[in-house]
Amino acid sequence: MISIISTLYNSESTALSFVEQVLKTMNEIHEEEFELLLVSDGDATISSSLENKLISLDNRIKFIKLSRNFGQHIAIYCGLEKSIGDEIIILDSDLEENPQDISNFLKELRKNNFEIVIGLQDERNKDSFFGMLYWKAISWNRKTPANLCTIRAFTRKYANFILECKDESIILVDIDSHIGFRKGYLKVHKTYKGVSSYSMKKKLEFFLSSLILGNPKILIYASSVIAFLAFTFIVAASGITIFRLSAELDSGWASIIVSIFVSMSFNLISFGVIFFYLSRILNQVRARPRYVIDEIKSIKQND
Repeated sequence: MISIISTLYNSESTALSFVEQVLKTMNEIHEEEFELLLVSDGDATISSSLENKLISLDNRIKFIKLSRNFGQHIAIYCGLEKSIGDEIIILDSDLEENPQDISNFLKELRKNNFEIVIGLQDERNKDSFFGMLYWKAISWNRKTPANLCTIRAFTRKYANFILECKDESIILVDIDSHIGFRKGYLKVHKTYKGVSSYSMKKKLEFFLSSLILGNPKILIYASSVIAFLAFTFIVAASGITIFRLSAELDSGWASIIVSIFVSMSFNLISFGVIFFYLSRILNQVRARPRYVIDEIKSIKQND
C-alpha cells in the first residue's frame, strides 16, 4: 500500500491537474494499492464544488480540510497521521515537482533498501542571495545537501519515527537529520511557477524556526562565541591593569576601562549560561525519542 501526501494552499489553479497527473502516473506504473491524501492547509481558494470534483475523480482520494492555515510541514504531519501506507510519497501540489517522478522515487527506495529517498534540485532557481545563504547555513549546520526538495519517498518505519517527534514547530530537514537511517538522494528538475506562496513574514518565521528552534545547537555555538568574547574582555582588562601599574597614565582612565570590560564579561557569561540552558530546554520540550533503533538481532539458543 502506497500513501501519497500533498498539501493544498492557494492551489485552485493546479489542484485538479495535479490529481489527474498523480492518478495517471500510478496507473502507468501499475500501482493499484494506493491512497492520495490531499491536506487543505486553510486553502480559501478551494471551493466546495472543487473539493467534490477532486474526490469524485477516484475513490482512493481522501480530502482533509484543516480549520485554518497551520503551515506546510504541520499539514504534512497531519497527512502522515492519517495515512496507512507501507510506503509514503510526499510532494508539492503546485506542479513545480513532477508527479511522474513518483515512479523513480519508489524504484530508488526499493532497489537500495533505503528508509528514505529525498529529492535534490539540480539548482535552486528562485532563491535570493539571502535565501542562498540561509540554505547554505542550514545544510552546514545539519550536514545535509543545500538543494533539498519537498518530494521524498520513505517507509512506514521511517514515518513512525517522524510521528514520534512531538515538536511544536515541525521542520522536516531537521527531523531527517535527527532520525538518521540510510538515506538516498535523487536529482530532480524543479520548475518555478514565478511566485512563492510564502509571504515575507512567513519566510522570516520559517527562517527563525529552522535556524534556532529547529536546531538548538545554534544556541550552544552562540554560548561558545560568547564565552570566547568574555575571555577576551577579561584578558584585555588584565592587560590594561598591568600596563597601568607599569606606566604613567592619567588617573581614573584605566579603572574606568577595566570596570567596563569586567562588567561586559560578566554580562556575556550570563547570556552564555542562559543560551546553554535554553538549548537544553528546547530539546526537552520537543520530546523527541532519545534514540532510534534500526533493528535488533540475536542468535536463538536451542534447548
